[in-house]
Amino acid sequence: MSAFVARLHPRMQEAKRLHAEWVSELEAQRGQRVIDPTLTLRAFLDHEYLPWSREAKGASTFKREDLAFRVWFELVGDQRLACIDEWVGARFQTARHKTCTARTVNHDVGVVCQVLNRAVDWGRLDRNRLKGCRKLREVKKEPRWLSVDEIAALVTVVQKRLLAMVIVFLNCGLRREEAQRLEWSDVDLTARTLTVRHHGEVTTKSRKERIVDVNDLVVRTLRDHRRAMRAKFRKLPRQVFVTLRGTPIRNNLLRDIQAAYAKAGIEGANIHSLRHTFGAQSVMAGVDLPTLKELMGHASITTTMIYAHLDRKHRAE
Repeated sequence: MSAFVARLHPRMQEAKRLHAEWVSELEAQRGQRVIDPTLTLRAFLDHEYLPWSREAKGASTFKREDLAFRVWFELVGDQRLACIDEWVGARFQTARHKTCTARTVNHDVGVVCQVLNRAVDWGRLDRNRLKGCRKLREVKKEPRWLSVDEIAALVTVVQKRLLAMVIVFLNCGLRREEAQRLEWSDVDLTARTLTVRHHGEVTTKSRKERIVDVNDLVVRTLRDHRRAMRAKFRKLPRQVFVTLRGTPIRNNLLRDIQAAYAKAGIEGANIHSLRHTFGAQSVMAGVDLPTLKELMGHASITTTMIYAHLDRKHRAE
């Protein structure tokens, strides 16, 4: 159809340019954006939403949203904003649910729904027609953490260069991105604290800096780790945890941790299980949920409630 129209209108590109100029002029006159019935999702993302999102949101959130957009276009294609409705959402749900969980499907639809809400707020769309799309029913899974025996097995087999990082995960409850970007300037072994802060990009999921107290094991581990780093690289790397070449650790960390799990005979765990282990062990040691919320950097106590049954069990005992 587009090729046919192009043949009928050889100056279509010129017409589009003039239309864009008209919209821009109208916006300037009215001091606000205007509804464009031909505006597509991809165009809105590229020219308006993504430039704003890149500045307003954390790097990890931006990446997750970008993945959701790519999957959306792959499964249902590009449409005009006004044509994205419950039926399009249902099509996406059906196709996406074949390869992932209901939770992931709901997240992806929610991302696109959020974009349409933003388009309405910015005066680019009259209403969000995707809003009524029903969420898929999610099967809530209990977070996977490691038992005492599994912790001992993991520490025994993990690569020496990752041992310090694993110990920090287990005893401080850092997220993967937070540990990867942790710098020596954030470490105060005298005060026995780690500061999880921003370094150029937002690294904390809740977008708040926090100070984490560390125990004797972490202090000893980081002192030994720093000594080893200085001996190996002469000049201490900026990041606390680096590769054998002294460069920041990237996605190969996930592969290496999974390899350590396999070697230790641990099933059903991933790198986030180390953070869950900190949360579970803290509750079972008597830490109350509001305190744990602050320690783990949760934006809402609702997230921390996944450990509530452990808290009740501890109180009962």
